[in-house]
Amino acid sequence: MDYEYWLRIKNRTDWIFFDRIVDNFRKHDKGASSSPFTRTDSHLEEMQAGKMYMNWFEFYVLRFIFKILAKVADEAKEQIELYKAFRKAVIGRRQL
Repeated sequence: MDYEYWLRIKNRTDWIFFDRIVDNFRKHDKGASSSPFTRTDSHLEEMQAGKMYMNWFEFYVLRFIFKILAKVADEAKEQIELYKAFRKAVIGRRQL
C-alpha cells in the first residue's frame, strides 16, 4: 500500500466502513523492506510525506508514535542482550 497516496487522498475522500477485510500484506525476513537500512529510509520517507500532506497536529502525533516505537525497539534490543548474557552465564556454569 502506498503510504503517501493515502495521505494525499485522506481529506478528499468520503470514507465508508467495510465490515470485512479488503486488502492485506505480509512481511518476511528476506523481503527488501525488512532490511534495517530500508526500514530507516522508509521511516524518513514517511515523515517527509507526513510533513507534506498532514496538518500540524497529525504530523506531531506521527512523530510521537515513531519516537515511542524507536524507544520500544531499543528496550527490546537491551532485553535481548541481557537474555543472551544471562544464558551464556548459565550455560557456562553448567559446563564447569
